[in-house]
Amino acid sequence: MHQQIEIKKGTIENSLLKPHKTLNSPFSPHRFSNLQFRIFDPNYIRLIVEITRYCHPNETYNRFKMFYRSLFWSSHSGNWFQQLANSPLLSKLVQQEKGLAEKLHRHILRRDNSIAKRALLLSEHYAALEQIISPKLQYQILLNGGLLLSHIEITSEQHFELVLRYAKFPGKEGELSFCWHMAGNNSPLASLSFTIIPSINGLSLYIGGLQGPSGVNSRDIVAEASKAFSGLSPKRVVMEALFAFAKHVGASTILAVSDDQQISQTKTSKHFKYNDYWLSLGAQRNAENDYLLPQQLIRKQILETPTKRRVKYRRQHAYLDAIYQNTLNALDS
Repeated sequence: MHQQIEIKKGTIENSLLKPHKTLNSPFSPHRFSNLQFRIFDPNYIRLIVEITRYCHPNETYNRFKMFYRSLFWSSHSGNWFQQLANSPLLSKLVQQEKGLAEKLHRHILRRDNSIAKRALLLSEHYAALEQIISPKLQYQILLNGGLLLSHIEITSEQHFELVLRYAKFPGKEGELSFCWHMAGNNSPLASLSFTIIPSINGLSLYIGGLQGPSGVNSRDIVAEASKAFSGLSPKRVVMEALFAFAKHVGASTILAVSDDQQISQTKTSKHFKYNDYWLSLGAQRNAENDYLLPQQLIRKQILETPTKRRVKYRRQHAYLDAIYQNTLNALDS
Protein backbone atom coordinates (compact mmCIF):
# COMPACT_ATOMS: atom_id res chain seq x y z
CA MET A 1 0.00 0.00 0.00
CA HIS A 2 1.47 3.36 -1.07
CA GLN A 3 1.88 6.03 1.55
CA GLN A 4 -0.20 9.16 0.98
CA ILE A 5 1.91 12.31 1.26
CA GLU A 6 0.18 15.66 1.39
CA ILE A 7 1.77 18.79 -0.05
CA LYS A 8 0.47 22.05 1.28
CA LYS A 9 -0.23 23.51 -2.12
CA GLY A 10 -1.60 26.79 -0.83
CA THR A 11 1.57 27.48 1.14
CA ILE A 12 3.76 26.84 -1.92
CA GLU A 13 1.62 29.02 -4.17
CA ASN A 14 1.64 31.83 -1.62
CA SER A 15 5.44 31.65 -1.53
CA LEU A 16 5.63 31.75 -5.32
CA LEU A 17 3.30 34.74 -5.46
CA LYS A 18 5.41 36.81 -3.07
CA PRO A 19 7.54 39.50 -4.71
CA HIS A 20 11.26 38.81 -4.74
CA LYS A 21 12.93 40.95 -2.08
CA THR A 22 16.56 39.88 -2.18
CA LEU A 23 19.29 39.92 -4.79
CA ASN A 24 21.24 37.11 -3.12
CA SER A 25 21.73 34.15 -5.41
CA PRO A 26 20.42 30.78 -4.17
CA PHE A 27 23.14 29.06 -6.22
CA SER A 28 25.61 28.54 -3.37
CA PRO A 29 27.26 25.16 -2.65
CA HIS A 30 26.18 25.07 1.00
CA ARG A 31 22.52 25.25 -0.05
CA PHE A 32 22.84 21.85 -1.73
CA SER A 33 24.75 19.94 0.94
CA ASN A 34 22.90 16.80 2.07
CA LEU A 35 19.96 17.73 -0.14
CA GLN A 36 17.89 15.01 -1.81
CA PHE A 37 16.41 15.95 -5.17
CA ARG A 38 13.07 14.30 -4.61
CA ILE A 39 9.59 15.55 -5.29
CA PHE A 40 8.48 15.25 -1.65
CA ASP A 41 11.65 16.57 0.02
CA PRO A 42 10.52 19.80 1.76
CA ASN A 43 14.06 21.22 1.70
CA TYR A 44 14.25 20.76 -2.06
CA ILE A 45 10.81 22.30 -2.50
CA ARG A 46 11.82 25.35 -0.45
CA LEU A 47 14.99 25.73 -2.49
CA ILE A 48 13.27 25.57 -5.88
CA VAL A 49 10.70 28.10 -4.66
CA GLU A 50 13.62 30.42 -3.95
CA ILE A 51 15.34 29.59 -7.24
CA THR A 52 12.23 30.26 -9.31
CA ARG A 53 11.59 33.54 -7.48
CA TYR A 54 15.21 34.51 -8.14
CA CYS A 55 15.06 33.63 -11.84
CA HIS A 56 11.63 35.22 -12.42
CA PRO A 57 11.25 38.03 -9.86
CA ASN A 58 8.52 39.83 -11.83
CA GLU A 59 6.95 37.06 -13.91
CA THR A 60 4.46 35.03 -11.91
CA TYR A 61 3.42 32.71 -14.74
CA ASN A 62 7.02 31.82 -15.65
CA ARG A 63 7.83 31.39 -11.96
CA PHE A 64 5.07 28.80 -11.53
CA LYS A 65 6.05 27.07 -14.77
CA MET A 66 9.69 26.75 -13.74
CA PHE A 67 8.69 25.56 -10.26
CA TYR A 68 6.48 22.71 -11.47
CA ARG A 69 8.96 21.65 -14.13
CA SER A 70 11.72 21.60 -11.50
CA LEU A 71 9.45 19.52 -9.30
CA PHE A 72 8.36 17.13 -12.05
CA TRP A 73 11.94 16.64 -13.26
CA SER A 74 13.35 16.86 -9.74
CA SER A 75 16.39 14.63 -10.18
CA HIS A 76 17.62 16.23 -13.42
CA SER A 77 16.82 19.78 -12.28
CA GLY A 78 18.36 19.34 -8.84
CA ASN A 79 21.61 17.95 -10.22
CA TRP A 80 21.83 20.77 -12.76
CA PHE A 81 21.16 23.43 -10.10
CA GLN A 82 23.87 21.86 -7.96
CA GLN A 83 26.38 21.97 -10.82
CA LEU A 84 25.60 25.67 -11.28
CA ALA A 85 26.16 26.24 -7.56
CA ASN A 86 29.40 24.24 -7.32
CA SER A 87 31.11 25.90 -10.29
CA PRO A 88 32.52 29.40 -9.58
CA LEU A 89 32.18 30.16 -13.30
CA LEU A 90 28.61 28.95 -13.70
CA SER A 91 27.41 30.45 -10.43
CA LYS A 92 28.50 33.84 -11.81
CA LEU A 93 27.03 33.15 -15.23
CA VAL A 94 23.61 32.23 -13.84
CA GLN A 95 23.55 35.55 -11.98
CA GLN A 96 23.92 37.36 -15.33
CA GLU A 97 21.91 34.91 -17.43
CA LYS A 98 19.20 33.53 -15.16
CA GLY A 99 17.66 31.61 -18.05
CA LEU A 100 20.63 29.24 -17.87
CA ALA A 101 19.02 27.58 -14.83
CA GLU A 102 15.99 26.38 -16.80
CA LYS A 103 17.60 25.58 -20.15
CA LEU A 104 17.20 21.87 -19.55
CA HIS A 105 13.42 22.39 -19.29
CA ARG A 106 13.30 23.36 -22.98
CA HIS A 107 14.30 21.60 -26.17
CA ILE A 108 17.96 22.05 -27.03
CA LEU A 109 20.04 21.02 -30.06
CA ARG A 110 17.53 18.49 -31.43
CA ARG A 111 13.75 18.24 -31.26
CA ASP A 112 13.82 14.68 -29.96
CA ASN A 113 16.28 15.15 -27.08
CA SER A 114 14.72 13.88 -23.85
CA ILE A 115 15.03 15.66 -20.51
CA ALA A 116 17.74 13.16 -19.51
CA LYS A 117 19.66 13.88 -22.72
CA ARG A 118 19.28 17.64 -22.31
CA ALA A 119 20.55 17.49 -18.74
CA LEU A 120 23.54 15.42 -19.85
CA LEU A 121 24.35 17.75 -22.76
CA LEU A 122 24.37 20.83 -20.54
CA SER A 123 26.35 19.18 -17.77
CA GLU A 124 29.02 17.74 -20.05
CA HIS A 125 29.36 20.85 -22.22
CA TYR A 126 30.20 23.12 -19.31
CA ALA A 127 32.39 20.53 -17.59
CA ALA A 128 34.38 20.16 -20.83
CA LEU A 129 34.53 23.91 -21.42
CA GLU A 130 36.09 24.50 -18.00
CA GLN A 131 38.80 21.94 -18.84
CA ILE A 132 39.74 22.93 -22.39
CA ILE A 133 39.53 26.74 -22.30
CA SER A 134 41.69 28.87 -20.02
CA PRO A 135 39.92 30.60 -17.09
CA LYS A 136 40.77 34.00 -18.56
CA LEU A 137 39.05 33.18 -21.86
CA GLN A 138 36.13 31.46 -20.11
CA TYR A 139 35.43 34.72 -18.29
CA GLN A 140 35.67 36.78 -21.48
CA ILE A 141 33.49 34.43 -23.55
CA LEU A 142 30.76 33.81 -20.99
CA LEU A 143 30.76 36.77 -18.62
CA ASN A 144 32.20 39.76 -20.42
CA GLY A 145 30.28 40.02 -23.68
CA GLY A 146 32.36 37.64 -25.77
CA LEU A 147 35.87 37.10 -27.09
CA LEU A 148 36.91 39.14 -30.13
CA LEU A 149 38.49 36.66 -32.53
CA SER A 150 39.07 38.74 -35.63
CA HIS A 151 38.74 42.34 -36.79
CA ILE A 152 39.03 42.97 -40.52
CA GLU A 153 39.02 46.41 -42.11
CA ILE A 154 37.89 46.53 -45.74
CA THR A 155 37.61 50.31 -46.06
CA SER A 156 37.68 53.16 -43.57
CA GLU A 157 33.91 52.75 -43.23
CA GLN A 158 33.67 48.96 -43.41
CA HIS A 159 34.99 47.07 -40.40
CA PHE A 160 33.90 43.52 -39.61
CA GLU A 161 34.28 41.59 -36.37
CA LEU A 162 34.04 37.95 -35.36
CA VAL A 163 33.09 37.20 -31.74
CA LEU A 164 32.70 33.99 -29.72
CA ARG A 165 30.16 34.40 -26.92
CA TYR A 166 27.61 32.72 -24.71
CA ALA A 167 24.40 31.93 -26.60
CA LYS A 168 21.87 33.89 -24.57
CA PHE A 169 18.55 32.44 -23.39
CA PRO A 170 16.69 30.63 -24.78
CA GLY A 171 19.87 29.37 -26.47
CA LYS A 172 18.08 26.33 -27.85
CA GLU A 173 20.53 25.78 -30.69
CA GLY A 174 23.72 25.63 -28.64
CA GLU A 175 25.59 27.03 -25.67
CA LEU A 176 28.22 29.01 -27.57
CA SER A 177 27.82 31.19 -30.63
CA PHE A 178 30.14 32.60 -33.28
CA CYS A 179 28.80 35.96 -34.47
CA TRP A 180 30.02 37.83 -37.54
CA HIS A 181 28.90 41.45 -37.69
CA MET A 182 29.84 44.91 -38.83
CA ALA A 183 31.73 46.83 -36.15
CA GLY A 184 29.37 49.03 -34.19
CA ASN A 185 26.34 46.96 -35.18
CA ASN A 186 25.48 44.07 -32.86
CA SER A 187 23.01 42.52 -35.31
CA PRO A 188 24.92 39.54 -36.74
CA LEU A 189 25.38 38.96 -40.45
CA ALA A 190 25.70 35.29 -39.50
CA SER A 191 25.67 33.36 -36.25
CA LEU A 192 26.55 29.74 -35.61
CA SER A 193 25.45 28.10 -32.36
CA PHE A 194 27.05 24.91 -31.10
CA THR A 195 27.65 22.70 -28.08
CA ILE A 196 30.72 20.74 -26.99
CA ILE A 197 30.00 17.01 -26.56
CA PRO A 198 32.67 14.83 -24.92
CA SER A 199 32.70 11.05 -25.44
CA ILE A 200 35.05 8.10 -25.07
CA ASN A 201 36.21 8.80 -28.64
CA GLY A 202 37.13 12.42 -27.88
CA LEU A 203 35.43 15.77 -28.25
CA SER A 204 32.71 16.52 -30.78
CA LEU A 205 31.16 19.85 -31.71
CA TYR A 206 27.45 19.85 -32.53
CA ILE A 207 26.00 22.66 -34.65
CA GLY A 208 22.40 23.31 -33.65
CA GLY A 209 21.82 26.50 -35.61
CA LEU A 210 23.22 28.61 -38.44
CA GLN A 211 21.34 31.87 -38.86
CA GLY A 212 21.53 35.00 -40.95
CA PRO A 213 20.11 38.44 -40.16
CA SER A 214 16.37 38.91 -39.74
CA GLY A 215 14.16 41.61 -41.19
CA VAL A 216 12.86 42.73 -44.56
CA ASN A 217 16.26 43.99 -45.75
CA SER A 218 18.23 40.94 -44.63
CA ARG A 219 19.08 39.77 -48.16
CA ASP A 220 20.40 43.18 -49.12
CA ILE A 221 22.48 43.34 -45.95
CA VAL A 222 24.03 39.93 -46.62
CA ALA A 223 24.64 40.77 -50.28
CA GLU A 224 26.45 43.97 -49.32
CA ALA A 225 28.60 42.16 -46.76
CA SER A 226 29.43 39.39 -49.25
CA LYS A 227 30.38 41.95 -51.89
CA ALA A 228 32.80 43.59 -49.46
CA PHE A 229 34.52 40.20 -49.07
CA SER A 230 34.75 39.35 -52.78
CA GLY A 231 31.60 37.24 -52.65
CA LEU A 232 32.42 35.37 -49.43
CA SER A 233 29.25 34.34 -47.58
CA PRO A 234 28.91 35.41 -43.91
CA LYS A 235 27.85 31.84 -43.06
CA ARG A 236 31.11 30.58 -44.54
CA VAL A 237 33.01 32.92 -42.22
CA VAL A 238 31.49 31.49 -39.03
CA MET A 239 32.01 27.95 -40.33
CA GLU A 240 35.71 28.70 -40.77
CA ALA A 241 35.85 29.96 -37.20
CA LEU A 242 34.24 26.77 -35.92
CA PHE A 243 36.84 24.62 -37.65
CA ALA A 244 39.60 26.72 -36.10
CA PHE A 245 37.96 26.24 -32.69
CA ALA A 246 37.79 22.49 -33.32
CA LYS A 247 41.52 22.43 -34.02
CA HIS A 248 42.28 24.45 -30.88
CA VAL A 249 40.32 22.15 -28.54
CA GLY A 250 41.24 18.93 -30.36
CA ALA A 251 37.71 18.05 -31.45
CA SER A 252 37.82 15.11 -33.84
CA THR A 253 34.23 15.31 -35.07
CA ILE A 254 31.85 18.08 -36.12
CA LEU A 255 28.17 17.16 -36.37
CA ALA A 256 25.32 19.32 -37.63
CA VAL A 257 21.57 19.22 -37.15
CA SER A 258 19.21 18.22 -39.96
CA ASP A 259 16.12 20.10 -41.13
CA ASP A 260 13.71 17.72 -39.44
CA GLN A 261 15.47 17.99 -36.05
CA GLN A 262 16.32 21.71 -36.10
CA ILE A 263 14.53 23.37 -33.21
CA SER A 264 13.74 26.79 -34.67
CA GLN A 265 12.19 25.49 -37.88
CA THR A 266 8.43 25.61 -38.39
CA LYS A 267 6.35 23.99 -41.11
CA THR A 268 4.74 27.25 -42.18
CA SER A 269 7.65 29.70 -42.18
CA LYS A 270 10.40 30.06 -44.76
CA HIS A 271 13.67 28.84 -43.39
CA PHE A 272 17.26 28.05 -44.17
CA LYS A 273 17.71 24.61 -45.76
CA TYR A 274 20.21 22.97 -43.44
CA ASN A 275 20.41 19.64 -45.26
CA ASP A 276 21.35 21.24 -48.58
CA TYR A 277 23.95 23.47 -46.97
CA TRP A 278 25.69 20.64 -45.12
CA LEU A 279 25.76 18.56 -48.30
CA SER A 280 27.32 21.48 -50.18
CA LEU A 281 30.16 21.38 -47.64
CA GLY A 282 30.77 17.68 -48.27
CA ALA A 283 28.92 16.36 -45.20
CA GLN A 284 27.40 12.89 -44.94
CA ARG A 285 24.20 11.95 -43.13
CA ASN A 286 24.63 9.38 -40.36
CA ALA A 287 22.30 6.85 -38.72
CA GLU A 288 21.09 9.41 -36.16
CA ASN A 289 20.02 11.78 -39.00
CA ASP A 290 22.77 14.24 -38.15
CA TYR A 291 25.33 15.43 -40.69
CA LEU A 292 28.99 14.53 -40.23
CA LEU A 293 31.13 17.31 -41.64
CA PRO A 294 34.45 16.58 -43.38
CA GLN A 295 37.77 17.10 -41.61
CA GLN A 296 38.40 20.17 -43.77
CA LEU A 297 35.98 22.53 -45.45
CA ILE A 298 35.84 22.43 -49.22
CA ARG A 299 37.31 25.43 -51.02
CA LYS A 300 36.98 26.45 -54.63
CA GLN A 301 40.03 25.20 -56.54
CA ILE A 302 41.70 28.20 -58.15
CA LEU A 303 42.97 26.34 -61.21
CA GLU A 304 39.49 24.96 -61.91
CA THR A 305 37.92 28.42 -62.15
CA PRO A 306 37.88 30.72 -65.18
CA THR A 307 40.95 32.95 -65.32
CA LYS A 308 38.97 36.17 -64.86
CA ARG A 309 37.55 34.89 -61.55
CA ARG A 310 40.77 33.64 -60.00
CA VAL A 311 41.61 36.94 -58.35
CA LYS A 312 38.22 36.91 -56.62
CA TYR A 313 38.71 33.41 -55.21
CA ARG A 314 42.28 34.15 -54.14
CA ARG A 315 40.93 37.05 -52.11
CA GLN A 316 38.26 34.81 -50.57
CA HIS A 317 40.90 32.26 -49.60
CA ALA A 318 43.07 35.00 -48.10
CA TYR A 319 40.15 36.22 -45.99
CA LEU A 320 39.37 32.68 -44.82
CA ASP A 321 43.03 32.07 -43.96
CA ALA A 322 43.11 35.31 -41.95
CA ILE A 323 39.91 34.44 -40.06
CA TYR A 324 41.15 30.92 -39.30
CA GLN A 325 44.54 32.11 -38.04
CA ASN A 326 43.12 35.07 -36.12
CA THR A 327 40.72 32.70 -34.36
CA LEU A 328 43.54 30.37 -33.37
CA ASN A 329 45.66 33.29 -32.16
CA ALA A 330 42.83 34.67 -30.03
CA LEU A 331 42.13 31.27 -28.47
CA ASP A 332 45.85 30.78 -27.76
CA SER A 333 46.19 34.16 -26.04
